[in-house]
Amino acid sequence: MEEASAHNLGIAKSLLGAKDACGATTRAPSQDDLFEVADLRIVILAPQVGNVTSNRAAPQLVWSWSASLPETAEFEIASENCPDGVEEYYNPSEPEFANGALEYSYLGEVKRVALGGGDSPVQLNLSGEAEERTDIALDFAHESAPELAYENLSMKLVGEIRARYSYRKSTYEYVCHQLQGGIGCGCESEAEFGMRTFRMSLSDSRTFFVETEPVEEVWLNPPLNSRLAGLENGKLAFFARRMPAKISVYSEGNLIGEAAPYRFEESLGSCGQKEVKRIYSPEGKGAVINISQNSTRPFQLVSKNKHYVPIYFEFGWNESAGKRGVSLVYEDCFSAQDNFSRNFSVREPALFKPDEEAGNEAGVILREGSESLSPALHQSAARQEMPSSGAAVLAVALLLPLLLGAESFLRRAERHF
Repeated sequence: MEEASAHNLGIAKSLLGAKDACGATTRAPSQDDLFEVADLRIVILAPQVGNVTSNRAAPQLVWSWSASLPETAEFEIASENCPDGVEEYYNPSEPEFANGALEYSYLGEVKRVALGGGDSPVQLNLSGEAEERTDIALDFAHESAPELAYENLSMKLVGEIRARYSYRKSTYEYVCHQLQGGIGCGCESEAEFGMRTFRMSLSDSRTFFVETEPVEEVWLNPPLNSRLAGLENGKLAFFARRMPAKISVYSEGNLIGEAAPYRFEESLGSCGQKEVKRIYSPEGKGAVINISQNSTRPFQLVSKNKHYVPIYFEFGWNESAGKRGVSLVYEDCFSAQDNFSRNFSVREPALFKPDEEAGNEAGVILREGSESLSPALHQSAARQEMPSSGAAVLAVALLLPLLLGAESFLRRAERHF
């Protein structure tokens, strides 16, 4: 991405005033229009993936104007009774770009930038916060790059290309004059010399998409700030308005997993610009990732009531007992990062033994909770008999609300994927 963006910025100046920078259609000159090529176009944003850029990436517009005219041009001027006249154009000036302007609309605000013939690239100002809305479109296909129409960036480029020619015009006119003894008729020539300016007004329009807003995360497992030691899978849901290039997870500063949902392909456009598209092809090392095909409005789980794309991320997490910290780096396709961290209390699983002195024959121990240890009810591994009916009822009474709550939470999370 960075290399393609640098390339496109590097060729920006060469696309201004070339004879044919972008392979425009060649036209036949006429008496009123000598341009063989007259082209004005919006080329690409830098950076850009597919048709998407980011408000964090300070995007710049690369545009092009081209003009080609003949060194000389000659046109016949028809005459009925006399020889045909001739109109000749020669000694052309270099083409000029004038009255240029870029007008772009973003988040309901229209900005206008005056452009000269050498003003490229153009820095865009994509500041402002998106309003809450319900018409976010999502055009997503796993076979092609996702085009996420989060915010529209509509732009129109206008300008005029002009060139001056020297000209001479020779014409013949059939005239009659009263002469002595009669009327004499014949062809008389007329010559005209001067300068003429040819003008061509051009415009180009295009709409891009802009990724906006921070990413928000919800831990699915563990849902609380404690877990048992050993191997366990960490599970998160990210709610995003910008797509990830990679998500990495670290434990105590050590990388333990990472996953990338896309591979990127590069091609060359008609103006020589490098175009990048992303193709859904998830892969990971120590982690898996999956991006939903639908947007959602998870207003209970995020800070703003807007549409988000749910992203599921899971990683293997082998941890020893103690106070532990986990951090995640969410890197979007334009190299901007969102960072997340969470601290956990990791404890060894405890084996419980029956309290014979207390007369508990069922082997069930009720342990009081604390800030670091949640209440737990366990049957002793040493006792194989079935628990008494009273102990079973007690276990169900204590565990059922927790199980139902966890199931409800996970079901809500799963509906986003």
